Amino acid sequence: MNKESINTISTAAFMNQEAELLPELTQRQQQVLALIKAGKVNKEIANELGIGLGTVKQHVVALFKKLHVSNRTMAVSQGLNLTPVNESDSAEICEGLLERRPCIVLSIFLPDAILHAGTNPKAIVQELHKTFSALASSYDALFLTSKTHIGDLIFGVKRGTEQDIFKALRAARAVFDALADYPEINQNLRGGLTAGLAISSMNRHGGWSGEVVASAVIAHARELACNAVPGELALGATAKKLLEIIGPNAQGFVVPGVFFNTLNRMPWGNNIQPSQSQAVLSEELGCATPILGREAELERLNLLLAEVFRGKNHLVYIEGETGMGKSLLCRYVAERGLELKGRIHHFVCHSGVEDSHLYMFPGGASVKPQSLLHCLRSVTGRNHEVVIVDDAHLLPADILIKMLETANTAKRKLIVVAARKLPKSAISPSETIRLGHLSKTAIESLITQSIKQWEIDALKAGEDADAVIQQAQDRHQAAETIAQHASGVPLFAIELARHNWQDTLPLSLQVVINARMDGLKLDRALLRQLSKEAIPMTAAEIAEAMWEPHDTIQIAVEQAIASGVLSRQEDERISYAHPLLRMLVNQSGVE
Repeated sequence: MNKESINTISTAAFMNQEAELLPELTQRQQQVLALIKAGKVNKEIANELGIGLGTVKQHVVALFKKLHVSNRTMAVSQGLNLTPVNESDSAEICEGLLERRPCIVLSIFLPDAILHAGTNPKAIVQELHKTFSALASSYDALFLTSKTHIGDLIFGVKRGTEQDIFKALRAARAVFDALADYPEINQNLRGGLTAGLAISSMNRHGGWSGEVVASAVIAHARELACNAVPGELALGATAKKLLEIIGPNAQGFVVPGVFFNTLNRMPWGNNIQPSQSQAVLSEELGCATPILGREAELERLNLLLAEVFRGKNHLVYIEGETGMGKSLLCRYVAERGLELKGRIHHFVCHSGVEDSHLYMFPGGASVKPQSLLHCLRSVTGRNHEVVIVDDAHLLPADILIKMLETANTAKRKLIVVAARKLPKSAISPSETIRLGHLSKTAIESLITQSIKQWEIDALKAGEDADAVIQQAQDRHQAAETIAQHASGVPLFAIELARHNWQDTLPLSLQVVINARMDGLKLDRALLRQLSKEAIPMTAAEIAEAMWEPHDTIQIAVEQAIASGVLSRQEDERISYAHPLLRMLVNQSGVE
């Protein structure tokens, strides 16, 4: 008997069982419910029962009313338990959605033999759990305990940010520091850090519902931790990739492995010691990625550098969304300044707790905000100092405003402040450089360059030459589609070109785009419904498809349009403003 026959018999038996359990439903409604339980969509139900799609929708609406539910998940559950639910309970359940979300998992492991060699194993475990709980609260992470592990921290489920990978590194160091009084313990600490997707129950307008989180990434992080050498934080391939893409390094930089005792600094520059001169650092970290499509911006920065080196002072803002090339321009200014024998102070900001907001680049050492302010105030008598503050929008508002006020009074310095957007109340700069989308020609050149670099890296890694050449040809053939989806954003073009194009987003872009979506608190049910539709819909059509009041959906639509996620066409139909936004929502959906 073939598989199709088995499925048909199973479905028929399922229908007969439902007829006995649910006598108050009509026979057709029982059949529809059975097929819903089997995971069929309306079109499949119509084909299987030999009825029209509109008729199926009518049966589904009538079925939901009889079962006192408002969606398919509730119908499946309520079909096995006909105890009525009140409207408030129904609405609360309806708010939840299952999503595939990008997440970062940090796992800490300590062998029992080492743990029980300590003077007070119970006190050590309590101290570690206390530390984990505090870190979970500070970083909006989830804390999981385990009998075989000290614990896991999951970042990005409650709310994803581009900073999650760096939060995990700081958390790992905090765990190490918590064991400072137990040197035999912290020297043998092992950790695993990786990234991937987790299936989580989310509230309709954002935030974890507190009910479900499941991911193979957790098991992978634990495996990394178990196999790590004492004192090592083993990095999974996905975690390394995120550090390469989201960090301030040039494209192609390889993140080394890390150890707990080196996590007082960020893993930039192969952990080059701060005693090395900046000239050596620049030579070892030379920016290998040409800056395409920014000729006007580069010309202007070169002019400002020349003026500062003749004794003038300039405060320059570089503004642009994630992936537009702000860090690359900052790197260019630093390297060009070194070529001109200037003194460079390069700071990178991260969102953090307490004073952990500023780091020196490329050494990665953490510094206090006072160090930045002192650098801006100092007068050395040299006419060629450059101060760079990258990702300044991640600074607390009070520190950011104080920094800009101090920068405005600095003497004989070029001060470059890069941010997504600086507050309207910020001091007026000498010049603002706003990074818009690249031209089609520049994006196409960037795609070609990225595919070529991928091919070189793959061959260096020892991959089969014929397979690499074939994949490179496939990617070149998909270049037009990649350019269309990149929509002028350099990071999108690079990452899509480096991955075999199959209408799926690489994890790096899922992290970046999801971080923006999480901050908007939009109606996820609305976004998911629209992502399923083959053609744009009016707000009224969306409301009808979701069986929800038109006014409620109209408000949600307007919020999404104002946020730039959706757009309205001339015929009042609604569509996604960017193809990658729709792709993310489609990929994240779990039915």
